[in-house]
Amino acid sequence: MRVVICCVVFASTLWFFTSADGQIRRADAHQHSQSSAQLAVERSGQLSLVIRAPGANLVGFEHPPRNESQRSTLQRARLHLEKADWLRLPDSAGCTSSVNLSLPGFDDAENHGHGHDHAHQHAEFRIEVSVSCQPSEVPEWIELRLFDDWPDNKVIVVDAISATGQWRERLTAEQPRLVLQ
Repeated sequence: MRVVICCVVFASTLWFFTSADGQIRRADAHQHSQSSAQLAVERSGQLSLVIRAPGANLVGFEHPPRNESQRSTLQRARLHLEKADWLRLPDSAGCTSSVNLSLPGFDDAENHGHGHDHAHQHAEFRIEVSVSCQPSEVPEWIELRLFDDWPDNKVIVVDAISATGQWRERLTAEQPRLVLQ
């Protein structure tokens, strides 16, 4: 009986998140001024962070660049994000980080100027960060300073998980620090 109930709930949920054209919709709504992040903290001192920010938050548009000014703005944002000076960790943890950046929707030439509706033009920044700290040294906190240079990025909602629990935090320019559990 439990299996049947689970299947019915799953099918209902899948139906709810499926649009009329058969495409699966994302459960997390696309909201301007808000980014989302997932953080996994391992006892070994490894951290994995994935941030998704709507293009409007960081560059003011969500489509492939249409002119030189937009290309330049996108390139400056890309370089700044790849540099990762917006990511802060305590010096005592001896951490190093690497960033992998992707820009889905910004390089989609098919949608460039062909009248597609706004619902299909949500270009975003996907920032994947791997952090390695001294063996078994889990940092006490992490700061995401993705507000100072981008005032349209007002909130980052972080879903975090560690060996001691799961939690959600809302980071802002006034409070960019996430204390790790």
